[in-house]
Amino acid sequence: MERPSWAFTETAVIFKYYENSFKRVFILEGLDHHFDVLPLFTERDFCFITIPCHTTAWNFTFARKCLESQNPSLPLSNFVYLANTTQQINQATSNGFRALLFNHNALLDEKIYRIAYSSNRRYSIVLNTRPERDFKRPYLAKQVDNIAIIQGYNFRKDDFMDLNELNPKFINSHRLSVSDVVDVYNSAEVGGIFSAREGACYSSSEYLLCGLPVISTHSEGGRDIWYNQFNSIVCDATEVAVYEAVNEAKHKLQTGEFSRERIRAMHVCQQYVMRDNFCRLAASICEVSESDSIQMFYLHLAKTNKLQHKIKINQLPDYIHSMP
Repeated sequence: MERPSWAFTETAVIFKYYENSFKRVFILEGLDHHFDVLPLFTERDFCFITIPCHTTAWNFTFARKCLESQNPSLPLSNFVYLANTTQQINQATSNGFRALLFNHNALLDEKIYRIAYSSNRRYSIVLNTRPERDFKRPYLAKQVDNIAIIQGYNFRKDDFMDLNELNPKFINSHRLSVSDVVDVYNSAEVGGIFSAREGACYSSSEYLLCGLPVISTHSEGGRDIWYNQFNSIVCDATEVAVYEAVNEAKHKLQTGEFSRERIRAMHVCQQYVMRDNFCRLAASICEVSESDSIQMFYLHLAKTNKLQHKIKINQLPDYIHSMP
């Protein structure tokens, strides 16, 4: 089959998680994105696949065809999708893959995204978003005052919005460091995310880990798996609904119905449950004790936020086959 246009050409997002004399375990961001990498794997290799984008059943069928084209001798069961939703589990397993409910936001480093109690909450809402009108829908915050915007890169050139239209009190003119992002989070009352469909959305969980209740529109893709009545308000996709939800969230913070400490603690608890399930499955694949596998996972997690380890394509043969 033809190489997909979105396959990585210069840098792959791949992390060697574990290796012993019989098994090797990798974590990849997307399967078909690694089209040129697939021939490098052998039957002793097992790959956990994170899902960074919104998917449909087609994506899993296409991924299966890519693997069967590039490495037909490799069993589909050697690939485990880390699903953001239960729907993705069904879509992956119906194509012969294995799957585990492991929303990729569980890979956020909770030591980085924290509550700063000394911060002045001078912004009503923070939007960590790209300047894309139809996809990200930042215009829905138009009626909210005191907005902080962390502006990302625009991947959709035909879908641009000048975020200064929202009259933000803060907007970055250059890419912020992670610590600066956390500082802006801790200067806001709530966090907002308004896309109708995308991946699990790191920003949404970053808000929660920093103790911000989330104002979200109804969505597909997995970010809502972290939401409950104590940490978020899911509203209609209108400017009035967003405005009212922001005011409601601020009131709940004042009355104690929303607690920043509880918001963070609930997210961390969910992360640990998912990580534990991951470690147990990895241990069973590698036929090692669960305690060893869990310890190794947390050691890696402490070093790499999101486990987004990038390797140059021309370095991959050495990286994949090198001994630990």
